[in-house]
Amino acid sequence: LCQIDHLEELADAGASSFKIEGRLKDANYVKNVVSAYSRRLDELVARRPDAYRRASFGTVAYQFEPSLRKTFNRGFTHYFLHGRGPDIASFDTPKALGEYVGTVKEVRRQSFNVAGTASFANGDGLCFLTDSRTLEGFRVNRAVGNRLYPFKMPQGLKAGVGLYRNNDVAFEKALAGPTACRKMGVHLSLDLTADGFAQEAPGRQHRQAVVQVGRNPLHMPRRVDPQPCRPPFHPVEPSFRPAPRGRGGVGCAHPQACGASRQAHGASPHGSGRGARLATRVQAAPLSL
Repeated sequence: LCQIDHLEELADAGASSFKIEGRLKDANYVKNVVSAYSRRLDELVARRPDAYRRASFGTVAYQFEPSLRKTFNRGFTHYFLHGRGPDIASFDTPKALGEYVGTVKEVRRQSFNVAGTASFANGDGLCFLTDSRTLEGFRVNRAVGNRLYPFKMPQGLKAGVGLYRNNDVAFEKALAGPTACRKMGVHLSLDLTADGFAQEAPGRQHRQAVVQVGRNPLHMPRRVDPQPCRPPFHPVEPSFRPAPRGRGGVGCAHPQACGASRQAHGASPHGSGRGARLATRVQAAPLSL
């Protein structure tokens, strides 16, 4: 069941949250599928900002191109969303065909050529349906452009046969690393006080963070007022880089709950010891994944 092309209809009907089925699936499956649906929701919100907004704050940048065809599936169907249809099951095979990549153009003794625009990598897993409608799979040992050299030439492969890729090495490699980064814009104001200065970061939902630093940091309270930070939180990318901190750092009243003490000291959640990061709560809103 795949309703990615009908999210707007479902939202107009009153759906405000879409659950991605990820039980017994690996991390790469979840990354790819959630990113694909999240992009579609972003497009809906951008097209109809007066009707919908995202439940989470900030913007997400992806380091890969989501594609449902590259994730394990047995074919897609809208089921009975618009009445009964003929294509609600895949009878060819219970296994995953993968994405269509082209047809076999020419077969030689130890290699064959593919007609299509797809690019291939060493280790890709390909498959095809034989004349008896059975699924035959093989692994690409070496790829030179569209000329592929299988580890073992499969039986029944001939010119004109449609090829599918159910294991994309390059795509899986991209998913193995960092794939998305959420950034939230903040406005920072710096004001002089009687004993030093105060920095304020207004937030959403009437929340704010105020940091006060005096001439003698050792005598200043170690706190962020008035709202303690609690999970869930996302890193905030400010528009400034502070000078290296001195002896008197500023922390959160609940450092074990959210790690904001470490972030307020200038340490990023990814281990870097420089730069400033803040934490904020995420409030519920109409559309979410």
